[in-house]
Amino acid sequence: MAIRVKLFFGILAIGTFSCSFLFLMVNRYYGLNILNNAIVMSISGERNDETGFSESSPTDMTNSSHLSGFFKRLCNRDTYEEIRNNRSSPWFVKRFNPSIRPFLSPLSQGIAREDFDWWQSLQVHDISYEAFLAFLRKLDKLLPNSELLFKEKTRECISCAVVGNSQNLNGSAFGNAIDCHDYVFRINFGPVKGFENDVGTFTTHRFMFPGTATNVAQGTGLILVPFKMEDLKWLNNTLTKMSNKEKTIISTERKKVIVYNPAFIHYVHNNWAEKIGRYPSTGFLAVVFVLHYCDQVDLFGFGQDSHGTWLHYWDKKHKGIGPEHSANNERVMLERMRDNGIIRIFRKQESRR
Repeated sequence: MAIRVKLFFGILAIGTFSCSFLFLMVNRYYGLNILNNAIVMSISGERNDETGFSESSPTDMTNSSHLSGFFKRLCNRDTYEEIRNNRSSPWFVKRFNPSIRPFLSPLSQGIAREDFDWWQSLQVHDISYEAFLAFLRKLDKLLPNSELLFKEKTRECISCAVVGNSQNLNGSAFGNAIDCHDYVFRINFGPVKGFENDVGTFTTHRFMFPGTATNVAQGTGLILVPFKMEDLKWLNNTLTKMSNKEKTIISTERKKVIVYNPAFIHYVHNNWAEKIGRYPSTGFLAVVFVLHYCDQVDLFGFGQDSHGTWLHYWDKKHKGIGPEHSANNERVMLERMRDNGIIRIFRKQESRR
């Protein structure tokens, strides 16, 4: 009898422990999912209110086991103080010019003659400084109410992701991490559909030049990078077609079209590319541009693949950086930014560097 009683209480104790353990695990699992969902909804809501870009909000960011940990590493008071300290270093202050305008608004203000002369040196066809300013005044009438890049900053620390087109994004599973940012900038026409797990779903702006500015989604900001006068003429012709209600390759709203300042290209070439190469690449121009608006800047999809080749994540064709750019110098400078705590670079071969 005594043995049966002991056996009964033993089984009861094991059962009670098992139920308690199971309850805790289930509660922890669903509690974490609820927490992640709450964080995601909170960030998405603030982001949409603040940015004005709600057309491509992520549909599901709650299935990643490392999601809550990544949120902790995004902008907060501690990281903001660390960023401020890093940006006060002599290395950064020497290069960073907070007074220069990253984009032209209004266009009619034009640029300094010195900057124009450098930009003009990149051209095949000559145009006078006076004709250039007159053209900007004309173009300004087509973009009279261009939105500022961001709405009024409502939080102390803004996180931004710059998504390149490197094949090292393939199999990275960075999609959720990219979507966690307040703003997501993409380079040229890098596709999202079909690659969501690696590149995310959320897009606020695209840095593009006319050769790639096709099928820009409705509501997505177009930051046009004019490497030559023909690029500005292309924009003028496209906007004129929009006025005539003809078919155009730009689908986004006119108020979300931003013209990258040619003077800012000159500044990036001098201060950050150290005058190496003819002019900086679109990706490098995007990184420095974003540095002037965002606190925390994270890079995804930059650099060569593990074999040292330049490929796009959506195709297998060799896509080397053009000879007018210095790919090696830009890589070194980005790594210096990383080492000085100015940016973070994420690659699938490493969780963080």
